[in-house]
Amino acid sequence: MLSKKESVKIIKFLIVGMLNTLISFSAFYFLTLFEMNIKTSNIISILTGAMVSYISNSIWVFQKTYSFKYFFRFLITVAISLGLNSLVFAILLGIGISEYICYVVGMSIYTSIFYLISRFYVFKE
Repeated sequence: MLSKKESVKIIKFLIVGMLNTLISFSAFYFLTLFEMNIKTSNIISILTGAMVSYISNSIWVFQKTYSFKYFFRFLITVAISLGLNSLVFAILLGIGISEYICYVVGMSIYTSIFYLISRFYVFKE
């Protein structure tokens, strides 16, 4: 069973994640609306949301001050999570699944991996 402190962190992380997803999906939608390449749109939208995520998670979720150490770890986490997301996105897109379904499945994987790495590596206590 999770401690109350850990449960609060997860809830805050999910709230930040919802905001991040809204921003990321909006960017993805508008980039594809203007006929940007789907894979490029996916990457740009995730990077846009990642910047919001770093600031929000640093301040609100994990209560850490900005530092090069955390930011560098964060970039590694984004790269790993984005790599897995892009792989899943490309595989699903390649077998004919709608780009929006690919986006949702990819973001679900991204979010899960991102939380675990953020919690136990980037902002570890």
